[in-house]
Amino acid sequence: MAAALTRPNPDMLILHGASPGERRTALLRGGVLEEAWIERPARPDGVGDILLGRVTARVPALSGVFLLLPGEESGFLPDAQGGEGLSEGSHVAVRVVRGAQGGKGPRLDRKLPKDLDLPSPLPGPPRLLQRGPAAVERLAQAFPKATLRTDSAEAVPALRALGAENVSLATGPVFGEELEDAFDSLARPEVPLPGGGRLLIHPTPALVAIDVDTGAATGRDRTAQARVNEAALA
Repeated sequence: MAAALTRPNPDMLILHGASPGERRTALLRGGVLEEAWIERPARPDGVGDILLGRVTARVPALSGVFLLLPGEESGFLPDAQGGEGLSEGSHVAVRVVRGAQGGKGPRLDRKLPKDLDLPSPLPGPPRLLQRGPAAVERLAQAFPKATLRTDSAEAVPALRALGAENVSLATGPVFGEELEDAFDSLARPEVPLPGGGRLLIHPTPALVAIDVDTGAATGRDRTAQARVNEAALA
């Protein structure tokens, strides 16, 4: 969700703050926070990891196959994402596109990096082949001309090696008070909307329920309620 910041910034800016046990990354475009990431290296979500898995079952009703992954974890590979034609016992390299959540294993596809040097032969125990990039690395590759500031001296040469052209080491805090508040607001289950409405977000094991409370616009003309709904959609 984008959060508007009052400080004008017409350029694209990537901010990266590293502290013991946590890394935070923000992408701002024209002063608007477009992406906000909080990562904990000790508990990675695995998104972007390249794994070697073994097909354990084909499930026609789900149009895909289940794979045994490292750590005895089970992941799902849809037929449309590369699972078609695989049979039980097949070994296959896969990419994690969604981490395990809600009691369900990772979701997978077979869109592997072009420069990936796969071991040969592939058969063997399920294992990690390549760790996925961190958020700041993905953003640096996606926006190489963006201004990038980090407080991690270790990250500077690594980001430059990825093609980032404007990397600098911050001498003070990377995240100001306004950006800290924006990160905090994104973690709250309630989002205020124009016109007195609010958006209520309720995660459950099966889904994330989103309720639009039109607030003061309830019972008024449909135009007022429509404006609250339009704000909620954005």
